[in-house]
Amino acid sequence: MKDLRIGAVIAAAALLGGAIAGIWAGSQPERYEVDVVMAIGPASTLADQTAVIDVTSSLDRGGIIATAAGIAASSGVRAAAVADAGFAEGTAGDYKIDSLPVLNSTLIDITVSGPDADATAALANAVGAQLQGRFQTIYPIYQVELLTPAVAPTHSSRPSSMLIILLGAIATAAIAAAALWSAFGGRWRGAGATGTP
Repeated sequence: MKDLRIGAVIAAAALLGGAIAGIWAGSQPERYEVDVVMAIGPASTLADQTAVIDVTSSLDRGGIIATAAGIAASSGVRAAAVADAGFAEGTAGDYKIDSLPVLNSTLIDITVSGPDADATAALANAVGAQLQGRFQTIYPIYQVELLTPAVAPTHSSRPSSMLIILLGAIATAAIAAAALWSAFGGRWRGAGATGTP
């Protein structure tokens, strides 16, 4: 009988946890995520082969790539890209922009996430365009090329509601089992040793 009661408590906890997780999941807005990949190389205007070799060597050291990634994530680029993408004033607060160098390459990965798929893709492409213009103005010996433009995603990047509910149920069931064992485990062992039902 004790085992049945224990099982019932754990099952109830799992149902409660799943229900709470489901309510929480339903209250969360959709999030969409897109990537833009940019490549940095010597400017096409460099006519001297020695200059091209020197520029390529500087790219291999990585500092230029990190600088470009920092420019892409800067507040100035964000503000200009938000305007270029057609956002109304004060409506881009839920959109996040990240920019990282791709390891052992001359590539930059710009990631933008937000609540609207089309607007997220538009903002990502605007950030890429802003990076191209600003970086080549600051460092005219380099050029930035858009390798992979952003396309509006068809699926949200948010975890599925069913997964969240399942994890909530498992977590609360585990917590309930641990709490019951902590509170009554010694009594059950004692009862079992003396033969008490």
